[in-house]
Amino acid sequence: MDTCLHFIMKNAVAFRDFWGPRLMTEPYRHTRYYQMAPALSASALIEGGRGWGKSMGMQFDILQDCLTRPKEEGLLTSWRRAHLQERMEPIIRWFRDEPFLNLFVPKERGQISVRREPRYEIRLLNGFVLYGASVGDDPMAANIQGPHPQIRYMEEAQFYPRHAFNKFQSAAHEAGTKDRFYGI
Repeated sequence: MDTCLHFIMKNAVAFRDFWGPRLMTEPYRHTRYYQMAPALSASALIEGGRGWGKSMGMQFDILQDCLTRPKEEGLLTSWRRAHLQERMEPIIRWFRDEPFLNLFVPKERGQISVRREPRYEIRLLNGFVLYGASVGDDPMAANIQGPHPQIRYMEEAQFYPRHAFNKFQSAAHEAGTKDRFYGI
């Protein structure tokens, strides 16, 4: 059993295929063949048309990193807050509703402790911290300044403004980062 759990937690395709049917509200069958290479790579630029599975893949990438990279930080950023909410809220729901995942989050008065304003912040009991920040039209891109995560995700990268991308570059961990950019 321990060997199976280790494989599921460490292999991105096995992780998606194990957790997908349990967590997704829409039907989830399996990881499609064209999603395997990006799922198994570290840093990646993932481009694909609508319906390709980029967003679903991103959410599973984030969830897997939350569980398997203790004492590290991750940052999910997007141009608009709506894109950020569409990715962060399901992850929060998974930690709240799935009994195994619920073991990873601290509780306040019986509820999981999550901050949503001015940026998302999810702190897990294994020491992982996930930040979520939209840059919007803020010329200072203030929401992404401060954290220096080891893992960075960018949603709808094709819309990300240049001034914010420049600030994003400085929001890197000194030892290096795993970067994953998603867009069409």
